[in-house]
Amino acid sequence: MSDSVLSFINDGIAELHPYEPGRSIDEVIAKYNPAKVVKLASNENPLGPSPKAYIADTWLERLL
Repeated sequence: MSDSVLSFINDGIAELHPYEPGRSIDEVIAKYNPAKVVKLASNENPLGPSPKAYIADTWLERLL
């Protein structure tokens, strides 16, 4: 087989970078010296879901 499997991957996928985890609490304290640290997971945000996501979820819930 002369073609590499990687030659068949979509450019958008091939250009993805590996996940880089967020800073640990100790790293945040050492760098910024805050009075208080609230650690969120890397996929969380303090604002909650967007209004569009909430509407979509409510709509889908009614369909099921």
